[in-house]
Amino acid sequence: MTHTEVNTELVQMLSDARLSARLQLLEMLEAKLDRLKANNADADQIITTLKTWASTRQITIIKGRNI
Repeated sequence: MTHTEVNTELVQMLSDARLSARLQLLEMLEAKLDRLKANNADADQIITTLKTWASTRQITIIKGRNI
């Protein structure tokens, strides 16, 4: 393989990984919304819960990267 082929393959692998991570996050968000709906949450509860959930995910990711 040439250097260009390796770089192209690496770029594609990284792109695929980012897409997979985004799809997983969307699935988690959908499940979270489904649970809130099942619990008859009102708009304020949904917004508060999702903001907390997002903040928790961000903190978890940052800690995982040791930033």
